[in-house]
Amino acid sequence: MIRFSSLAVGVMAYALWAGVALADTPPTAPAPAVAAPVQSDPERLALARQIYDVVGTANMQSMTKTMIASMQAATTKAVSGPVRERQEAMMDAVSDVISELMPKAVDATVVAMADNFTVDQLKDILAFYQSPTGKAMFQKMPVIMSQSMRVIAAEMPDVMKSIEQRYCAKVTCMPSEREAFAKLSQQMHPPA
Repeated sequence: MIRFSSLAVGVMAYALWAGVALADTPPTAPAPAVAAPVQSDPERLALARQIYDVVGTANMQSMTKTMIASMQAATTKAVSGPVRERQEAMMDAVSDVISELMPKAVDATVVAMADNFTVDQLKDILAFYQSPTGKAMFQKMPVIMSQSMRVIAAEMPDVMKSIEQRYCAKVTCMPSEREAFAKLSQQMHPPA
């Protein structure tokens, strides 16, 4: 039987990171509806595609590689032999599927940008990312993300402990559940 607990750890860590990031985001008003649908405004779609070509492609590839590498690290941490080979095969399959999904994700992102910004806003965004400041921001974003991820990763054992405490306060935890929480928390300790 294949156990995907390490894979689950990687997915859970990413989901928890995304949840923490979203929880710290102040609520915003919904974007006002754009008068003309994007299909009838090729200029907005073309501008959105240019913006994506300038900043989106590398960001999407970087995020995908980071997520897959994080999942791979979690899956290989505690296993070896045939189980490790099967987990590596699973990670390859995940990577292949995500790679196949990327063109759809890109198109969806471009359409969403075109739907949510006016022509003038899209032109301003494109001008910013083509400016020296915009280019500097784009170039430094991987370092910024890496630094913030290290801080979040260091918090994960405490996050798991807090989840355990809140969960066990709502139900009577079985010893096997406490052991599973302890194992997850141990696996989430960042390398020294």
